[in-house]
Amino acid sequence: MLDESADAERREALKNILTPGGIVLDVGANRGQFALDLLAVQKPQIFCFEPLPEAFAQLEDLQKLHPQITPIQMAVSNVSGETEFHVTEGDVGSSLLAPVANQTSQWLTPSSAGLISVQSTRLDEWIVSHDIGDVELLKSDAQGFDRRVIESAGKFLSPDSIGAILVELNFHRFYEGQDSFYGIIESLCTKGYFLAGMYRHYNRAGWLWWADALFLPDREPYSTQF
Repeated sequence: MLDESADAERREALKNILTPGGIVLDVGANRGQFALDLLAVQKPQIFCFEPLPEAFAQLEDLQKLHPQITPIQMAVSNVSGETEFHVTEGDVGSSLLAPVANQTSQWLTPSSAGLISVQSTRLDEWIVSHDIGDVELLKSDAQGFDRRVIESAGKFLSPDSIGAILVELNFHRFYEGQDSFYGIIESLCTKGYFLAGMYRHYNRAGWLWWADALFLPDREPYSTQF
């Protein structure tokens, strides 16, 4: 029930900040779960970054039904080029980072594919090369690599260029060298955003493991801290 309520709150928030045809960058799109959520409340133009071949193929199938979706078979990183990607049994846990050893969860257990080679891009380089205008929403679900994904936007990491950021914050260590949740919050707050909402979260053994956090521009019409 709590997750259903949180999802409803998230949908309402996204409906209020997105416009038909507005640009969304969906980093860590997997099979398009988040893109479909967006299309249920609004009709933005969604660029879905997903390096895994099987998940990317499903995004291509989705594009046939939903032309607003543009699949991009790349990871997003702080460095552009060819890089290694760790594939897990439950591929939603796949990451540019290695999972912490001896995990019991399927989504953190290395798959038989192990490491694969993928192409990665910085967001600022991709935005320039594709002549992208203002971005209404940047969503990052990069499995522990999210601060580096967000900061790869470089000069575009500003409310003047990216209107909202939805990111998964990890409160438990899942990956070697993962970005800290407090580092992500600090980075975004210093760039002119504020923490506007916490939505679907996951608890295990009574402890908070992760949650989706929405950051909005720290100015009218959103923030009360003028």
